[in-house]
Amino acid sequence: VFFGFPELSVTMDVHKPDHEGSWMGTLLQAEADTATVGTSSPVEIWHRRMFVFSITATLALGAEIIYTKLVPKMPQLYVALIRAAVWDCVLVGVLVAQLVDLASSTPLLAGIDMGHYLPLAVILYHAFTFLFCGAYDLIGRQGSGRARTLHRALVCRRVLLELAGGANGTKLFLGRICFVVSGAAMWLALRVLLFIGDDSMVLTCFIILLLIAYCAAGLAALEPRRSLPGHLVQWLCTGWGAREAVLQGPLKILGGLLMLPFAASVIAAQIWLRTISFIVWLAVACPCCRLQRADNVFDAFERELAVPLLQCSFLAFSCTLSGLVLSSAELSREQRMSVCIAAVYYTGMLMLWTAPAVLQSKVASEEVADRGSLLEEGSVQLLERGTPQEGEIELEDLRSTCDELRALLQRERHDHAVEAGQLLGKLKDQELLARNSERSKAQAEDAHNRITQELEEWRERCS
Repeated sequence: VFFGFPELSVTMDVHKPDHEGSWMGTLLQAEADTATVGTSSPVEIWHRRMFVFSITATLALGAEIIYTKLVPKMPQLYVALIRAAVWDCVLVGVLVAQLVDLASSTPLLAGIDMGHYLPLAVILYHAFTFLFCGAYDLIGRQGSGRARTLHRALVCRRVLLELAGGANGTKLFLGRICFVVSGAAMWLALRVLLFIGDDSMVLTCFIILLLIAYCAAGLAALEPRRSLPGHLVQWLCTGWGAREAVLQGPLKILGGLLMLPFAASVIAAQIWLRTISFIVWLAVACPCCRLQRADNVFDAFERELAVPLLQCSFLAFSCTLSGLVLSSAELSREQRMSVCIAAVYYTGMLMLWTAPAVLQSKVASEEVADRGSLLEEGSVQLLERGTPQEGEIELEDLRSTCDELRALLQRERHDHAVEAGQLLGKLKDQELLARNSERSKAQAEDAHNRITQELEEWRERCS
């Protein structure tokens, strides 16, 4: 009887379908089998767990063997990326997540679901890093055979290696510290947002605020004029005459509206994150003990903080997107759509503009530093490395150092050849000018002699 109405009652026999081979009977039989599987005995569940563990352990061993075989043949960039991903996944995604879940009974850690959040955040962070480094390295290898572009390609690989964490992971430390300190500042912003209204609205505003605050974090170390695309800004802010406004006005308005949210992120990064990162840089990196009086503090800040702040952007976006995936059910349909649009826009701007702009600026500063230290006191300092222990210098480091030295030598030869050609051209021009001057001088002397003779003749005639 269905809610007291006998006419709505339905009687079904699961084990005896109406007719053999009917689709309803097959469906009911499948449901019965599923129910039987779901109520397996503890012995069967124990055996299945052991079977799954044995299979995964064997596959993991095979992956480890393949990895050890491929490491000597892989570029150092991808070795560093895989090493950082494995350590973060093991330490953060497994150990810390399980420890937090075991301590979830405490009021501070209750309900945060770190068993799903931490692995997803770590995977997203390393997916961002691996995708960008791989794409940028692939583009940088194209057309790097010429002397003037070979050195730039090698410097790009060095900068990408720093973004991946370096050969031993020490290049990740400053970016993580900046992320922790800036996260404390975002906690204060969350306290302010809690006065707005309900939890879903506060969560929506906080997710969008995180995307805005960290999208242009890598640009906080750069000068403001290099934070936005210069050609696009020049095109938007100039040429608003009568005819140009009619022809290009709608396109400029559309482009301005498209760049306006990213401009807000750039302004926010230049205001708050630049200040925080500068304080962290002074406190952690201790530049006062290394810089000389002739060194530029702002150039050193830009050179040392551009890549760590880009790492901070990747960390913030991985945390935000992971939280969005796990908390999307708590948002309404309109709020979910707004957050997804903001996530797609700012993620695209991070990967397509912020990260390439930071890498280009870092490569340019490294090229200037290499050229300045090329022949300083008779020593060539190409790669900034720590003091490695004995026997730990890898063949890839030596090969990259030799390639970089060869590229610098070819580039200097090319530059000297160009300068010699220009000086030779100037010398020929000066020789031509000297001949023209001598010819003009001879013509002037002939004219002077002729005029002098004519003057003497007129004097004789007059006398």
